[in-house]
Amino acid sequence: DPMPSFQGWAIEAAADTTVIGIGGDQACPHTPYFQLSGDPAHLAARVDAAIHAVSTQLPGGLDTSALVLVGYSQGASKAEDLAAHSPQRFPRVVLIGAPDAPSVSHLGHARVVATMAGERDRRDLMMTGTAALTHAGIPSRFFLLPGPAHGEMGPEGGKVMREALTWVWQTAP
Repeated sequence: DPMPSFQGWAIEAAADTTVIGIGGDQACPHTPYFQLSGDPAHLAARVDAAIHAVSTQLPGGLDTSALVLVGYSQGASKAEDLAAHSPQRFPRVVLIGAPDAPSVSHLGHARVVATMAGERDRRDLMMTGTAALTHAGIPSRFFLLPGPAHGEMGPEGGKVMREALTWVWQTAP
């Protein structure tokens, strides 16, 4: 469910951009929750359908040349998979609190990667991945979310996300 993390940043980011969230499409066993498909082609088709649905509602449509793919937790892993599957379509990536360090092999064709983690979350993975990406020549930067644990954006989430998105667009227009 993308809504909890959206509440922490989407309203502020929406001042400059259109934010589209994709919810899980596969039931998690023995829970009321859903997870995202493991098939990047299926997930890319869902993203394209969501973009199309939103674009038809906006005067003049949606500019898809400036897409930034954002994922939190499991969504960060899926965003990384999408960037590896369709690097020309998703060249700008923001990964938040991923369960694994961002991978140069998956993100080697990205134009820019921003990573984030909460102050009370496991930051080492995002920082290690950022360092590896930078070493590989991929513009990368880590952003700290003051205060929150995993699954939260904290009281400054909107401000930090806006800073990260601004950096992404300035680094890879």
